[in-house]
Amino acid sequence: GASIGTLLNSCTIQGVKAVETSGTIGTLTNNAGGSFAGASNQNGFVINSTGGIGTLTNAGSMTGFRGIYSEGAVGSFTNTVTGTISGGDRGAEFGATATVTSLSNAGLIRGGFDHGLVANAGATIGTITNSGTITSQYGGIGSAATTGTISNQAGGLISGPINRGIELSGGSLTLLENAGSIT
Repeated sequence: GASIGTLLNSCTIQGVKAVETSGTIGTLTNNAGGSFAGASNQNGFVINSTGGIGTLTNAGSMTGFRGIYSEGAVGSFTNTVTGTISGGDRGAEFGATATVTSLSNAGLIRGGFDHGLVANAGATIGTITNSGTITSQYGGIGSAATTGTISNQAGGLISGPINRGIELSGGSLTLLENAGSIT
């Protein structure tokens, strides 16, 4: 696949899938006011299994059936205090071949019918740090992945009104730290 050093977005990119990559991107920043908007039955931002992003920062919005769907490798993924990742189904989903070294959320990750954040069996997540909100109509975080640490910091909310704040269905979790609210 192709390779891009740095990609900065401050406008709206809209389509069936707003962005889909099978290549590598060193740094991708979606600035405040920037938007990756997928169709209601497609994903807003997609990283295929051969794709990867070194540093992914969202200060704008990622929306679609899933706001972001990844089967590739992500080094550092930050959703800032102004960032919103939302999907009609799941806000953010990491497929069976996905790896994420660190995911930090200070903004909003929201799903619709399913969890706000999902990590499927086979995925590997190093650390999830939350000081914002991860929620949906159903559950906050659903994981069957291998996960190192979930750290919910002071002021952080992981919420599942129907199901659970955090649902582990297989996989492993080494450490859960909570100074916020998990409901």
